[in-house]
Amino acid sequence: MKYPRTLIISALLLMATSLAAQCQERQIVIAAIPFAFTVENTALPAGTYTISTLYPYNMIKVRSVDGRRVAWIAAIPSSKLEGAQRTKLVFHRFDDEYFLVQVWEQGSKVHRDLRSGNRVLELAKSGDGKQFVTVLVNAGNNPN
Repeated sequence: MKYPRTLIISALLLMATSLAAQCQERQIVIAAIPFAFTVENTALPAGTYTISTLYPYNMIKVRSVDGRRVAWIAAIPSSKLEGAQRTKLVFHRFDDEYFLVQVWEQGSKVHRDLRSGNRVLELAKSGDGKQFVTVLVNAGNNPN
């Protein structure tokens, strides 16, 4: 009776290890963001954040360096003919509200577009703050 239980436990451990190996997190950049911003529907305060990707699912993880705040968002990869000249985060601004919309990694031909959240849709419908500005945060501490 112990043998089947051991076999099942071993199989479950093997599956868990396999999933963990497939879902590897890779840090893109650590960036000091000087303003409060929103990632999809998650509001985050100004501060220093680690931006990572989770493979193979094209997820972007935005985590404060103190680990207190985190946002996950599915990213849509977009290809360019040339690699990005620098790592950068692109924000769109409506009035005084900022929204993370793209993540670029230096040397990569693929950048990641992030989905807009409910607040962006509300602002777009109302027409308030129609000013649409792209802000580039020069990201440092690139691990690559």
